[in-house]
Order: sequence, then structure tokens, then C-alpha cells
Amino acid sequence: EYMGIFLQVMELMRKLGGIIVLLMMVCHILGKEVNQYGELKYVAVFVRHGARAPLSPCPELDKLSNWPMGYGKLTPMGARQLFLFGRMLNDYYVQKEGFLASKYNESEFKVRATDYARTIESAQCVAYGMYPDMSDKLSENQMKDESIYTPPFALTISKEIIKELGRSAVPFDTPVIPIIGHNRSYDKLLSFASCPKYYSFWDPYFQSKRFQELHNKHKPSFDMICDMYNLDCSKITGEKVFDVLDYLIAAEYHTYLPELTKRESLLEDLIDCFSQIMLQVITSNDWMQHLAMHHFSEVIPQMFENAMSNKNKGEKMIILSTHDMVLMTYMLGLGIPKSSPFFHKIPFASHITLELRYKKEENKYYVVAIYNGSTIMAKEYSKFKEMIEEEGELEESWDKECKETPKEGSKQTDFDGIFQQQIGFFISCLLYTSPSPRDATLSRMPSSA
Repeated sequence: EYMGIFLQVMELMRKLGGIIVLLMMVCHILGKEVNQYGELKYVAVFVRHGARAPLSPCPELDKLSNWPMGYGKLTPMGARQLFLFGRMLNDYYVQKEGFLASKYNESEFKVRATDYARTIESAQCVAYGMYPDMSDKLSENQMKDESIYTPPFALTISKEIIKELGRSAVPFDTPVIPIIGHNRSYDKLLSFASCPKYYSFWDPYFQSKRFQELHNKHKPSFDMICDMYNLDCSKITGEKVFDVLDYLIAAEYHTYLPELTKRESLLEDLIDCFSQIMLQVITSNDWMQHLAMHHFSEVIPQMFENAMSNKNKGEKMIILSTHDMVLMTYMLGLGIPKSSPFFHKIPFASHITLELRYKKEENKYYVVAIYNGSTIMAKEYSKFKEMIEEEGELEESWDKECKETPKEGSKQTDFDGIFQQQIGFFISCLLYTSPSPRDATLSRMPSSA
């Protein structure tokens, strides 16, 4: 009986998403392995958005699930994930390290997201969690309510607003923390949609030998899924494979598919197939990887060097709300081999934290990279900069490279040569400032995952 209760509790923890990830982070941040690199000077956190609805409908499975927030949007579970992540950041960087002020300070704490609703909402939830003294009531009243996924400011009549909230502009003295955003056409750090060949890559990939081999490898799992949910496997080909995988994983994550939850090995195989599709896309050739890392290799050193020289006007931390493919790309750029189990799946609310630390006795700066609680890299700053600059090196400017096909002799994939004339750059499709039909229709690539 007790074992049954224990298993139910563990399943609930998994479904709350990111809880285990957060506990891993606790183990990391309470340890001494990071502090050995000296005093904190700056922190950049790339975090995937929280749990979301599937990107698009699946008529055969829609009857088994419910997505009132809209396809591709953050769910209540996703909001709680990022809120709890913000709490964890507060526990360490505010309470334990004393690195950030206990009250929100606009000079030292920045939040940035790209232009899709789910990532901006995720960024807001992290910000609320970062300052619990301001948002305790929000966590009690909103974050535990399954029907609410953002603070419910739906009142439109002034008398009702005053009655409900008083005359304060925002309830409970919650700080208004601005979310910095850039149009996807210009945001080259977290999105590469400004590349003219961005959309030309996806369709050819699904026609390639590499994809077919991956699909065949996982065919037994697809056959089992088709039997379980009365799907026509003959129609699940090409891009539809990604759509169905995305739907199954999101629906199972939100407890809509208990039969799939019970078949753990089947679920893990589907998740692996989903992740391998994205990994194959972003590792298709060296040209793409260099292009993807180029702005990372420019922006991150600039942030760190501004902190070193006190030119950052007191800025100490930035949260960058993004997507799984961006995390995959930057992990590769940080030297993590693509065979690493980290690439088996990038859970919702996953995060890469880059800490700049100063070791006084050596008079040296170090960069420590942490992925979901595991230290994946620690290098002296000059070596870190050299490594990522090499990863992001381009022969021409980013704009010029993006308008041209890869140079002859550039290492290519085994995609049957179908990209030789129009190899497209495909990396991430990130968020929009408010719920919009564009979120479901403009981009249908796994970068929007």
C-alpha cells in the first residue's frame, strides 16, 4: 500500500514537470564544486519554456485531451514549472549567495524572451518566482489553480477592478518586471528566422534517407501507438511524424494518455525519436552549427566582459527564455558530444546556466556551465571565449552567409544531396508577444517546440 502511494507521489512530481530538474539543481547549487571557481560576477540563464499544449491539433487524439489555452500555448503545469524555477533561483542567488538584492532591482536583473506567447509567459513566471516576498499571494491563489495559466487580469470595468484589487495598479504590490523582446526577424541570439533559407530546410529533411532510417528504426513503436489509438500508420509520414510525436508527448505529459504513461519503454522510445529529429537537423552540416553559434560567441563574451570592467551598469543576471533546439545548439557549442544522454530529451523548463566567476588568488575569471543541475563545463575565461569563437567563426558576415549556400567542400550531411542548392538554416522558432494565430500557423518547425 505504501509503495503504491509512493509511486503515485513520484508520478505527480514528474507531471509537475521540472520538479526533479529543480531538485537536481538544488543538489548542484548546495555543493562546493562551483564555488571553487571563485566569486560570482555575472549569470546568464537560458531556460526552455514550461510545459505547453501540442503545436497543432491531431483529430484522432483530440477527443482524449483538452487544450483550452490554445495549441502551442503554455499550460498551468508549465506556468508552475517556471514559477518554481524562479523560486529556486531566488533560493540560491538571493538567499544563499546574496548575489542579487532581495527586492527587484531593474538595474541588476533582466529578463529577455523571443516573440511567442509561451516563452514570454514563462519569463513572467520566472520573474514572479524570483521575488517571492512580492508574489507569495500569487503563488497561493493562481499557481495552484488548474484553470489559470497566467495572472487573471480579465476585469475590464473600473469599479470591479477597484473592488477586486483596490486602487493599486497591480495586486499584492507585485513588481512589474519588463520582458525584453525582439522581433524574430532581428533576434539572432535566440532565433534565426531572419535567415532567408530558414524555412527551406524542413521539408527536404523529411524526404531524406537519414530521416527514413530514423523512422524505420522506431517503426515498431509507431505501430504500437497506431494500435493503441486507432491511428492509420500509413498516413503518418514525413512532417506528420513530428506532429504526432509532439502531440503524444505533450498529451502524455499532462496525464491525458495514462495507457502510454504505463508503457515507459515505449514512451522513452518516442521521446528519443522526437529528440533525434531535432538533433539531426541542427547537426546537418558544420556551416549550420557555426551560423547558429555566431551570435552566441559574440553576445555572451560581451556580457561577461562588461561585467569584468563594470561597464554593465550594475547588471548581474539575465534570464533568456527560449526553446529546446536553442539549448541543444548551445550545448553542442559548449563541447557536449551529440552522443551524450543529455540529448535524449530536453525536458520542459530545462536550463543552461552560465556563471562568470572571479578567483582572486589566481586573478583569473572562470566560466561554469550548468545544465539541469549538472556541471557540463568549467573553463578559464580566455579558453572559454576561444572555444565558442571557434564554434561561431564565419568566413563572411552572418547576413551574407545566410544568403548563400555553403561553400564547396563544406562538410555535408547524407541527406541524399537534396540540400546542395538550397541548404536552409533551421534552428529555433521562438515566441510571440501575445496569443496569436501566427503561433500556430506561421511556423510549423520543431524549433517551436
